[in-house]
Amino acid sequence: TLKIYKKIFPKTLIVISTWQNSYTENLKDDDYFKIYRSKVPDEPGLGNINYQIKSTANAIKLLKKEGIKNILKTRTDCRIMKPNLKSFLLGLQKTFVSNNELNSRIFASNVASCKYRIYGLTDILLFGKTEEIELYFKEETEEQIFKKYSFQRIINETAVMSEILLCARYLKNKGVELDWTLDHWWQCLSKYFGIIDLNNLDLFWYKYDWNFE
Repeated sequence: TLKIYKKIFPKTLIVISTWQNSYTENLKDDDYFKIYRSKVPDEPGLGNINYQIKSTANAIKLLKKEGIKNILKTRTDCRIMKPNLKSFLLGLQKTFVSNNELNSRIFASNVASCKYRIYGLTDILLFGKTEEIELYFKEETEEQIFKKYSFQRIINETAVMSEILLCARYLKNKGVELDWTLDHWWQCLSKYFGIIDLNNLDLFWYKYDWNFE
């Protein structure tokens, strides 16, 4: 996957954010590839949400320090293979401008982005301005999030966990008043996000029924 990414994203900094106990001995840093090894969180959180937030936030810190303006966040059990993706993603950013000039859209894959799941944006693949991705993965534990944002585990029959928790928190930090309805979710999709079909990315996710897909 790294060999492919170095071809389709030439002269682009790639960061693998993993754990101190992960096997990474065969991976070596260079000018355009870095490994960030974090200490494992004390508590994983439901669905290992604390792992995801911490590993992503630490990678963003490294990228921000390097002056990176845009971030494409994905997972190590996914692979995107379409050439010229850098210009494609930057073109989406210029074409589909947010209604709010102070903000920029976050673009997500349609894999696990749900029209009928309130605030159900995927966390599998996200692209956007560095400051937006940083806000999306702001480093807080699940316990801290529930206390700070007054979330409950279930709101209006929606389980507040994993990607829903991340999306709802992001919108709250944007100053959006959440009412936990489908109508409001669709309004947020139109104002703050963009959805990219996996075929436009040549995205492969090595999970569940991958061999039938």
